[in-house]
Parts: sequence; C-alpha cells; structure tokens
Amino acid sequence: MTLSDLAQKLEVSIPQVEKYEQGVNRTSVEILYKLGQIFKVSPDFFFQDFTYDTQLSAKFVDSETISIKGDAEINILLIEDNPADEFIIRKFIKECPNPSNIFTVHDGQQALELLRNQPHTSQFTHPDIIILDLNIPKRDGHTVLKEIKRDPRIQAIPVIIVTNSLKREEMIEVYRRYASGYICKSSDLDLFKSQIQSLIHYWSFAVVLPRLI
Repeated sequence: MTLSDLAQKLEVSIPQVEKYEQGVNRTSVEILYKLGQIFKVSPDFFFQDFTYDTQLSAKFVDSETISIKGDAEINILLIEDNPADEFIIRKFIKECPNPSNIFTVHDGQQALELLRNQPHTSQFTHPDIIILDLNIPKRDGHTVLKEIKRDPRIQAIPVIIVTNSLKREEMIEVYRRYASGYICKSSDLDLFKSQIQSLIHYWSFAVVLPRLI
C-alpha cells in the first residue's frame, strides 16, 4: 500500500501520514482505530506491553460508538387493519432475503399501548422500524404518528407510511410530522412487492438503526 493509498483511506494528506510515521504528530484514537480497520489488526498491535481487553472494548463500543452490521435482522411493527393488505405485506417481507421479525397490530390504540408499554411485554422486542397505515380504527395513522414523534422514548423509531391515499397534501403532512417514508399501495402486485422489499433492504442493510432497548 502506498502512502497515497493510506492517506486516502485515513482521509488525511500525505504529509500528515509521513508525520504520523515519523512520530512528529500525535496519532489520535480515531486514526488508530482506522489503521486497525485498514490493516485488520487489534488495538494491542500499536502498543507495546498493552493487553487488549475484548470485553471492556465491547462495552465501550456498545455505549459510545455506532455498531455497523450489514444485513442485520430487523424487528418490524406493522400497523394495518385490512387483513388482505396485512397478508400481502407480510408475505412480501417474508420473501425478502433480508432477515426480519414481524409483529402486527390492527388499530392505533393497540399500537400506542404496545409501543409505550413494550418493555413489559414478551410478545415482541422493540421495533427497529414501524410500517403504518393511515386509515386504521380507534386512533388513525396521523394521530399515531404524532404521538410517536412527541414521545422521547419512541420518537427515534423510523415510521414509514404505507397507504392507499394518493393525496399530495396528506403526504406532505406526514413528512412534516417526521415520517421516514411514504409508499402508496400499488394495485400492481409486482411493483408493490418491489417497493416493500426495497424498503426492508434499505432499513436492514443501507442504514444504521438506533436499536433502542
């Protein structure tokens, strides 16, 4: 690997790499971490007489840094009252190559109770994403979205609207209420399948989720 290659990977200049090499400049923890990733070595490689405690490191990483795991299994809360739509969405998600767990509730009140009392239930672990239909009974989707985003305990969970509505004003309104996406249910099942599976792939592979507990 050339100095130019290393500088590019570290996102610093070539003279800066030379100063690190010569000991002119202090090497930050961030740079050491990047070097370890680049050369695939553990942190003790850079320190003489240093014993690397993997358990301590794991605790530090869990609490202080982002854990990046591609294709992780995600927990999905589906809020949908239409049995046919629920069946189709669950089928498409199950056929998706990205692993997931799905739990369904059928009205807004049930959804909010589950989310707010989730630590006390054994039925479903904390959802990584919520798929929300707008036209649901007891508490409609607009109210559910509003209540989720005003509650500090659950407001970081991404909420994706999947609805039959084609109203532009309604779409703009849910984005103003911090929805993370808006999908119109298509009558073309192949298109709808592609939309749902692209959604799951995006949230399980392309992004880092909060993983709230």
